Amino acid sequence: GVRAAVPHVVAGGMERGEGEGEANRREVRVGRAMPADLILKLVALSVAKKVSVFLIARTYGFSRLYRRMMRANRFVFASSPTTRHKVSAAVQYSFRLPRFIAERFRSCAAPTSSPPSRPPPTQPP
Repeated sequence: GVRAAVPHVVAGGMERGEGEGEANRREVRVGRAMPADLILKLVALSVAKKVSVFLIARTYGFSRLYRRMMRANRFVFASSPTTRHKVSAAVQYSFRLPRFIAERFRSCAAPTSSPPSRPPPTQPP
């Protein structure tokens, strides 16, 4: 970035000149944001958008949202059963994908050799 010396402003509102000394000037960084900062902000914005959509969908209800999407699919692609089926399959996949990923993550993260946390239920004699 570029550094520029900015004169100090005194209480009366008058600026001190450059001949007053280095103690009266402060340096302000003028320039562009770092690319890493910009990328980090874009990632944060992207995550925030996804979280807000998830919270809205959760508030509205996933089952109601799914039914509305299927109703819209039937309306939009009424004359094309092949396209309607493909869109229906894609919507089902998108609704099931988070659960599938969570199950995969749990199966990879869960220890396989540890005993179960509680014993299986016993049958009465």
